[in-house]
Amino acid sequence: MILEDDVVDGEERHIEVVGVDFDFVIHANLNLVKKVVNGVLKRLGLRRTKSVLHYLGTNSWETVLEILTLKREAWNAQHPKMPMTATNTALDHIRPVREFQKEGKGAQTLLCNHYTNLQPLLLEDNNWEGGTVR
Repeated sequence: MILEDDVVDGEERHIEVVGVDFDFVIHANLNLVKKVVNGVLKRLGLRRTKSVLHYLGTNSWETVLEILTLKREAWNAQHPKMPMTATNTALDHIRPVREFQKEGKGAQTLLCNHYTNLQPLLLEDNNWEGGTVR
């Protein structure tokens, strides 16, 4: 079990995530997801007014972590000599943020940050493509 703080408009709430394999997320990957979402909002010139889960398009941290874990496991099965671990992985947008910047704000912000548009990526690959969130 892990407790994660989430602050919206100055109101602190605690989110409890239960029953998830934390092999991949044990090193603050929930905070990484929050950092990615907050970074996108900042790049779009928006202020966060709702919970991170709202921007991720789900009401469950378990869903987000499950999808990221499945993506990591799929990568590791195909690339056993270069496995993703909690210490060599970044979080990246599949469809780049810059594409959403062209389209405007509003619903596009939710699509950009939707958990299905996020993927774990090796740090070296994320650095190569110009990503900065770690």
